[in-house]
Amino acid sequence: MYEVLTENTSNHKLYYDNTASIQDGSHKQRSDYASFIPDSHNEKYMKKSKENTDEYQPGEKTKSLKSIPISQKAYEALKNNRATFNIHGGVSKTATFDDATDKVKSFKLDL
Repeated sequence: MYEVLTENTSNHKLYYDNTASIQDGSHKQRSDYASFIPDSHNEKYMKKSKENTDEYQPGEKTKSLKSIPISQKAYEALKNNRATFNIHGGVSKTATFDDATDKVKSFKLDL
């Protein structure tokens, strides 16, 4: 489980792929917006747009929790510094993510 702070500081509506993953070699497990997250901390329920949780209005800011369900094997890979925690990005002016930026930050976790 991890906390995410997302803010649109522009004057335009933007779309943001607010996901993460854990990757061990070619195996990648992406985040799940709902696992173990109460509604009060779930981004889906705090967004201005209820139809598109990727949509951020000008000045919109959320602080939510996300989770990634992982196997014992993935946990061991993280613990042994073989796997990475990847924060995906992808900001776009369109809901279809045409011409989206592609910024992935990868980290080794200290477990």
